[in-house]
Amino acid sequence: ISALSAGGGDAPLFAFAEADLGPDPRLVRGGVGVRVGHFWGAVGRQRVRLGGGASGALVLDPSAHLDGVVVGLAEPVRLGVLGEVSIGGGAGPASEYATVEDPWWGWLRVTARPAPWLQLGLSRAALVGGRFGGGAVPYDPVLYPADDRPLSFGDVLGATVGRSTRFDDQVGALDARVSLAPLGIPALAYGELGWEDASRSWGDPAALVGVLFGLDTSAPVALRYEYAAVGGAARWCGWCDTLPAYWYRHTRFQSGWRSGEELLGHPLGGYGREHLVAVSGWNPDGRIRADLRFADLRIGRAHV
Repeated sequence: ISALSAGGGDAPLFAFAEADLGPDPRLVRGGVGVRVGHFWGAVGRQRVRLGGGASGALVLDPSAHLDGVVVGLAEPVRLGVLGEVSIGGGAGPASEYATVEDPWWGWLRVTARPAPWLQLGLSRAALVGGRFGGGAVPYDPVLYPADDRPLSFGDVLGATVGRSTRFDDQVGALDARVSLAPLGIPALAYGELGWEDASRSWGDPAALVGVLFGLDTSAPVALRYEYAAVGGAARWCGWCDTLPAYWYRHTRFQSGWRSGEELLGHPLGGYGREHLVAVSGWNPDGRIRADLRFADLRIGRAHV
């Protein structure tokens, strides 16, 4: 079932559902929401992509199913030179996390369209809180001490404004999408630059860049090239400190940037790089689609 919905239009209340009826049936999306004036909110299970390209997003990728509350602007608002601005965010429990008992996830996404051909975006997501009993954790032989106090309001406030605390792991990114149609080129170029936690080195980033071409053929065809990298293969600042940020496995959250067995971030899951070439085609009425992808993937075992 691709989607089921109720309400819609100008109705203040709505419901939504999407299920995967494959070998392992599961609810992909489902919940209820309300729209009040210029704002909307929903509670239930969501799939959220913050930025990203064909192979995934650096901050939050929709392969994971997040249960919680999502709020945002129902329609973009115009703010001077920023053009149309959209804001959304969400939070909820990450009850299936391996090394930390009952942490929470949260995310924030802001986009601006200063020109019809340009979109700018800012994404942040975090794992926060929970209870850690100490000891060794996956991917790291160091013995970590148990929590000696609970998460405080000051910790929550600090994480909200971007300050690193002992109780959180944050990932953030800036992105841009540029349409080349005004130049007579049927293409969309995009790029994203991300960082793992504000307290770590800006010289150890992640990057995602790509270009999508629309080909003029009898049936619609799209050609894409994309490059994604974390660590040395993404470094753009040769003079920056290169202290490793241990992408997606920071502080207590050494089980990775995941919910249960599902990745929250890019499918690289940490250091490495990927070259991707993809061709997509549709029949003239759009009812049949074919995708062909070629990827050169290198997974790094540590800081590279």
